[in-house]
Amino acid sequence: MLKKLLAALAALALVAGLLALVASPANAHIPAISASCAAGVSVNLTSYNNGHLNGNQVTVTMDGRVRDSQNFGETFLNTYAWTSIAATHTWEVVVSAWDDPTGSQGWSVDQKGSVTGCETEVTPAAATSTNPYCTAAGVVGGGGYTIPTEQNGVQYQLWDGSKWADIASGAYAANPGAVIKIHAIATAGYTIKPGVDHAWTFTLTAPDASTCVVPTPPTSNPAECTSGSSTTASYTVPKTPAGYFFFLQGSNTPISSTSQDVTITVTTFPTTIVIVAKTNGDFRFPVNTKTTWTFDFGSPGDCRIPVAPADVVPQYAACTTPNAVVDNGYIVTETAGVTYQIKDGANWTTITAYGLHDLGSAASAVDIRAIASDAQHVLTGTVDWPFTFAAAHDCPVPAGDPVFVDGTCESTHPGSALLGSYTVIRAEHVHYVASVNGSTPPTPLIVGVANQAQPGDVVVITPIADVGYVISPVIAAENLTHTFLVSGNCLVKADFVKPDATSQSCVVAGKISTLVPAFITIPGMPHVQYFINDVRQTTAGDVTLPPATYKVSAAAETGYFLQGYNGPWTEVLASAQPCGDLITHPLVLPLATQVQLGCFTSGSYTLSNSINDTAVLTWTVNGATVSPGTFHVSSDSTVVVHAMAKGPAYGLEAGATTDWTFHFVRPTRCDLTTLALTGSTPLGWIGVGYAMLVCGLALIAVRYARRRDEQA
Repeated sequence: MLKKLLAALAALALVAGLLALVASPANAHIPAISASCAAGVSVNLTSYNNGHLNGNQVTVTMDGRVRDSQNFGETFLNTYAWTSIAATHTWEVVVSAWDDPTGSQGWSVDQKGSVTGCETEVTPAAATSTNPYCTAAGVVGGGGYTIPTEQNGVQYQLWDGSKWADIASGAYAANPGAVIKIHAIATAGYTIKPGVDHAWTFTLTAPDASTCVVPTPPTSNPAECTSGSSTTASYTVPKTPAGYFFFLQGSNTPISSTSQDVTITVTTFPTTIVIVAKTNGDFRFPVNTKTTWTFDFGSPGDCRIPVAPADVVPQYAACTTPNAVVDNGYIVTETAGVTYQIKDGANWTTITAYGLHDLGSAASAVDIRAIASDAQHVLTGTVDWPFTFAAAHDCPVPAGDPVFVDGTCESTHPGSALLGSYTVIRAEHVHYVASVNGSTPPTPLIVGVANQAQPGDVVVITPIADVGYVISPVIAAENLTHTFLVSGNCLVKADFVKPDATSQSCVVAGKISTLVPAFITIPGMPHVQYFINDVRQTTAGDVTLPPATYKVSAAAETGYFLQGYNGPWTEVLASAQPCGDLITHPLVLPLATQVQLGCFTSGSYTLSNSINDTAVLTWTVNGATVSPGTFHVSSDSTVVVHAMAKGPAYGLEAGATTDWTFHFVRPTRCDLTTLALTGSTPLGWIGVGYAMLVCGLALIAVRYARRRDEQA
């Protein structure tokens, strides 16, 4: 009995172990897919294996078009709305999934279907009609109907007497008495909302054309000035035939007559008259007919005639020879509408004579004014002339204005300025003296000779009358004092360029190497001087120099300046590596390796190169520069690595790889409990299988040993 029991247990252990070793993991996949008119298509996928390298896949097709196709992990949840309007919608959802990382255990789901009764309810906009109306005197028109603007899901139709025909949106004309029948139907995917109006019938009516009248407009005649007086203001209402009357706004009493025009005078200003035309009986005005007129009446003013009096001209006593004079006086010119008066003490006396009024040779003063001769005129311009006359023995003479010229920069000589000058130009019975900056005694001036003045000088010129003469009172208006302007340094801007410095270099052509000397390039800029170590460079171009540090500066020529100059500059001419001692660096091969994440261990990636030199490559990880070495990764992530040679000293071997993308993914099932329930991780089952297999073999060995003992 014990033998049979051992044999049975051994066989059972062996079979169970083998089954555990070859058994496939399985997950409890739960797809939930539904569709409706309102919600669209809903996809809810749960309890899927996430261990396959390519992931699970789902594709959603709606109304014959693929709406979505993507990979997913353990779950996927999404709802897709319908993108078109239709009475019936079709759909299909295809799911492909795997139960193991290698993809050998795969399966798929393909569900499809359709939903009906998905029409969208619409409420048609109402069609409208317009009865014919008066469009002009004795003319009727403008009747018709209007189809509303195009609306999704709605098509309007017109009954043509025998059938319904589609009609586009817009306004349509129709004759009086026409009967218009219109209804709206739903297009594909739509339905008319129950209980709403979708059919209309219109019968067009129109007035009698003989009742269409147009009023003749009333007119206004405002008051205006004519020849110093004003006209009468009035408004006229034309006679009215049958059909309408004119009224003042707010009044119910007609102001018009059927037999003659009515003119009404306006005497109060300002006044606003509003006249309104109204129909009577069955008469009517055409649309947009003007039926209201507003007249604003304003006062024309005093209506006086403007007139400018002729100027009263003074005559001053003049010297023909010393102490021989022409008498003082004034000249009055006759002007229509103007009366001239002269002041006599506190009173004004009318001047009745025109022409020259002699005042004699004695000094005197007069005040003359002009007034309007009547109420029809009003004066403009100068109306008052006061004059003061000197005695004849003074022989007044005028003094001429001096000519002052300010100094300016000389355009042909930068940095140089022209001096200012002052000149007197009139000397009949007058001589001049000048005081410069308050100098005493003043300097006598020669007529016509330009006298130089420095910038900032204040020059005062005084006219002096010769014996037997005096300066005319108008000298108060003469320009006799002048301050000369300061023109500045008169420097002209010169453009400059900073010199370029070129260090010593080694040029290799084939097997021949040449040492190129260092140099500083002097720009050729007009009116600019350049210096190297304070030594002026007289020629533009390259100045060969030994490697060293140099002071470079610039300065403007006389009469010029450098705007924004920021020198002197320090230039370093470096030495080149000797041409015979060039270093040859080896080519390098970048190396990058990855260690994947384990259930309980970190992953890593290592950056190195074929010549083990950390100075030959530049490494970047996810865009950040790093040093070579090993980097540990403890969670799911993606690492993008790039290598670049540090040229020109180093270069990459032909075909070298410079870019890597490492995906770190930790296994999704690692604990024993999960393995027993889902079988999603094969290693657990393999361990159990091996254990059971060993147990089976041990039992066989025990049985075999017992048999040998029994035989012995």
